[in-house]
Formats: sequence, C-alpha cells, structure tokens
Amino acid sequence: MRANAVNRTEDEDYQPNGKGVNVSIMLKKYGFTSTALGFIAGFSGSYIEQSLKDLSIQTDFISVEGITRINVFINTTEEYKLVNQGPVQLKKKKRFTPFVRKLRLSRREASSSCQAVCQKAFLPAFFSEVAAICHQQKVKFILDTSSAAVLETLQYKPYLLKPNEEEIAAFFGKTHPLSEKRTHSIRRKAH
Repeated sequence: MRANAVNRTEDEDYQPNGKGVNVSIMLKKYGFTSTALGFIAGFSGSYIEQSLKDLSIQTDFISVEGITRINVFINTTEEYKLVNQGPVQLKKKKRFTPFVRKLRLSRREASSSCQAVCQKAFLPAFFSEVAAICHQQKVKFILDTSSAAVLETLQYKPYLLKPNEEEIAAFFGKTHPLSEKRTHSIRRKAH
C-alpha cells in the first residue's frame, strides 16, 4: 500500500457478514434451519438480506435508517481492518420494540440461540432485556460485545460470552489482559 496514491486491487470479495448472519450461514451448511433476525439499513442491509435469501435462509429483519456497517479488510503483506460504526440512531428504546416483540413471539422450538453484537447504536439496557427474554423462554443466549453491558447480562446465565482478552480487561478498567486468577473469578460469577 502506498500513501497518497491510487492503490489498485488484484481481486475483491464481498460477503454478507455479521454475528447472527454468520451463525445462520453455518447452520444452513450443516443442514439446520434458522431465521436471521436483527436490524438492517440501506443498500448494504438489502445486500445482506438478499444474499441470505439466495442461500434459502429465512430472514425477519427490521429496517432502520442509515447504512448497515461495511467492514473493509485490506490484505497486503499485512492485514488492515477498517470497521465502521453502522447506524447510530437506535438509541431510543422505542426503536427496539419491534425486535423485542419478535423475540417474545418466537417459537421456543424454532429458537436455539440469540446472538447479539453491541455497537454504538444500542442502549446497554437492550442486551439485559434480550438476555431476560431468552432466559424466560429457555433460549440459549450468546453475546459477543465489547460493551461492559455484558456484565449486566450475567444474572440471566448466558449460554456463551465471546469477548476477547482486551475486551474482558476493559470491562474491569484494565489496559492489559487479565490474570488467570481474575479470569477464574469471572467464570465463577457467570455460573
């Protein structure tokens, strides 16, 4: 890559991605059905939805204003990851009402996991509410977030939490990965 110059690519690869989208794609590959539920926005959201439909994956998205985030990975001799923030106008609780309603109405046998990713668009309380619904409906709740909101979901016994080491450290105000002793303490708290 050269700075201040036009850098031409040798090839490119466009993929519908996202936490729940990836789960639905893998479930389909292994012969399981699922419904991709969440928020999409703009042309990039339409692309994701159409790509899933092309794979015969059922969708039940809620359209919002803005653009679903587009992440760009550049591979040269090194890899660069450019991650956009996506739509940010969801900070009002009423924006989540349709999602929560759909989650409450989902048939238990049709739902095995709910995966959520926390971006700046989401209120931290949203994840606690989703975790509570999943707990009540005996749905396995998987949470992948860099937000400290993950700590508020522990009372609902999430099936799986997927922060990386740096995110775990940040939850506790640390700048480096946690010690084994502290990690063990977190595991006890979650169970």
